[in-house]
Amino acid sequence: MHIEAPTEGINERTNKSFHVETVMCPTPYLGVGEWGESQFEVKTNFDGFERQKPNWTAYNAAQRQEIDLFDALLKELVETIEEPHREGQGRKRLPRSVLIFSAVMKVYSQLSSRRAQSLLDRAEGEGKLGHAPHYNAISKTLLDESITPILQNLIRLSARPLTDIETDFAVDSSGFRCSNFGAYLGMKHGVKREHNWIKAHICTGVKSNIVTDVKVTDGKANDCPHFAGLVKNTSENFDISEVSADKGYLSRANLQLVGDMGATPYIPFKSHTTEKGHGKRMWRTMYHYFQLHREEFMEHYHKRSNVESTFGAIKMKFGETLKSKDPTAQTNELLCKILAYNITVIIHEMFESGITPDF
Repeated sequence: MHIEAPTEGINERTNKSFHVETVMCPTPYLGVGEWGESQFEVKTNFDGFERQKPNWTAYNAAQRQEIDLFDALLKELVETIEEPHREGQGRKRLPRSVLIFSAVMKVYSQLSSRRAQSLLDRAEGEGKLGHAPHYNAISKTLLDESITPILQNLIRLSARPLTDIETDFAVDSSGFRCSNFGAYLGMKHGVKREHNWIKAHICTGVKSNIVTDVKVTDGKANDCPHFAGLVKNTSENFDISEVSADKGYLSRANLQLVGDMGATPYIPFKSHTTEKGHGKRMWRTMYHYFQLHREEFMEHYHKRSNVESTFGAIKMKFGETLKSKDPTAQTNELLCKILAYNITVIIHEMFESGITPDF
């Protein structure tokens, strides 16, 4: 997928009390290379902070047409999947594109595999799905470990239409509850039965809240080691200017990684940390900046709040509980949730930018 974008006019802002802002946004997937303009009215409060007035016309239009557009955009995404080479004779297997399309649609609908069958039949009738698989095939697809990296790549690909809009990013993690329980020892030992949970580590753009990369781990996994992978994968598609994260991601290696990319890391320092960088120059630079310009530092750092909004939107729209019981299926189901969320963000941005979908 090749995306061409203009080099001027991206998110230009002024400091007037009331003004009109023009934003250039790319057309996702279909019609790549086409651009649209949208106007927003922005009000500045007494602190000089710019608040964007919601474009309710665009929001309502996106919500009304989301289901039909979701099918079309998902179809284009799964068509980028490379099918494995088939050897020998026998019954042909359904293409991975069909199986992953069906799995994502099932998760998007929040229905069981059986109840989602009618949605897949409808997609087949509309020509968006070659052949609607049996509902058992969807469950088997989620159990397949080989589709995990495919879903991760689709999530990165789904964020690419916003390459020229997003330059500041935030990293964080959040837990998703599983439907099964942990070990239960009974009332005799006074152990309470609790749900298992897994954790999604994400990097998200702070303007559109699009998820640019994700890593799913055990619920008790440490956050800090996953920072580097999320930022590196994001940098393959985006030009990074800032990265903000909470103190859990503070390390000399993480700060230096962002600095080596030509970006600025905004991760607050803990009370007991010192300026010793141990060879990491960015650690000393950001430490002194944090100590001497605390207020300015925190203004950048608080962009991290947008990643909380991203998790809140995912859980509110698609639920925070996973239906699958197998660990692999839980991971894939969560990735399907995030992919579905990204597609809904793209749909909203299309209407926000004044692009008329033509599918």
